[in-house]
Amino acid sequence: MWKIWLIGCLLAATAVDCLCQSTGLQGRVVLDGGPGLAGATISLRKIRDMPRDGQGRVVFTEPPLTATAISNAAGDFTFANLRPGSYSLCARGPGKQHLKSCQWMQPFSPVQVFNGRIASGVTLNVRTGVLVNFVVQDLGGGLRAGRRFRIGVYTDRGAYYHANPPTLSGNEYTYSLAVPKEASIRLFLDADVQVRNESAQLLQNRAPSQPITLPTSGETAVRLSVQ
Repeated sequence: MWKIWLIGCLLAATAVDCLCQSTGLQGRVVLDGGPGLAGATISLRKIRDMPRDGQGRVVFTEPPLTATAISNAAGDFTFANLRPGSYSLCARGPGKQHLKSCQWMQPFSPVQVFNGRIASGVTLNVRTGVLVNFVVQDLGGGLRAGRRFRIGVYTDRGAYYHANPPTLSGNEYTYSLAVPKEASIRLFLDADVQVRNESAQLLQNRAPSQPITLPTSGETAVRLSVQ
């Protein structure tokens, strides 16, 4: 009898494993709504169900699920062995001027994955923006000493985007951020050091300050100094 039970368990496990392997999604990353984009990094996250207990507290019934993939030469990507449910996706292009598909108010609906099926036809659009380089001279040594310094931009729609971690050359720290060409943005600082612009004006802290004029393409530099 135990042999029959064991064989039944193995058959059931094999069926579940095959079903899981055929549950997934596939799609394509495109550049500026046109050709497929190779070398993009796609991040996937399962949107977890959030049932509540009798006291109204959220009870997570499953562990978080995240994964990444790289688009091929045609811009295509695949995620296999997924659990059924809703998933959010975000694509980041390989170029410094590429905007993430999930940022800057780009619309995207969660993808629903069903048991034993491959969700297809997913398109993630990566746009080409303008690269803003914040070149900060650390005149007083505050940045090197580890003082708090966060920099980014504040949009006319009330959204904040922080710049990437800096590169260092001598006493200059360069923070970069890709923004849409048509964006209306202002500099936003969160720092416990004094920051001045090229005109030696002291910039406001923890509030939108000077506007940033963007070129139609390429890069632009905003030069600052820290006392």
